[in-house]
Amino acid sequence: MDGVFRMGAAIPAALPFVIRLAVCPDVPVRSGLTDLVAVAAELAEPVDPEDEHAVRLREPDAHHPERARCRAVLAAHAALVPPMMSDDPPPA
Repeated sequence: MDGVFRMGAAIPAALPFVIRLAVCPDVPVRSGLTDLVAVAAELAEPVDPEDEHAVRLREPDAHHPERARCRAVLAAHAALVPPMMSDDPPPA
């Protein structure tokens, strides 16, 4: 993360790895990884161009293509969200 309301350009590349780790119940820092995925998902939300406050706070989406890339990664890994929230092992 680059700051409180910004994600770095590397997040879309790291996110698949973090998601796969967050699914594994044996990973000791799993809850922190799950929190990181949740924060990345929130920060990946598009900024409403009509919301001046949001645009000033987070800048327009055109300046941050990593948001769209994160949304694509999250969509591609959507099937792993329920196992991430569970204590059960992921499906094989």
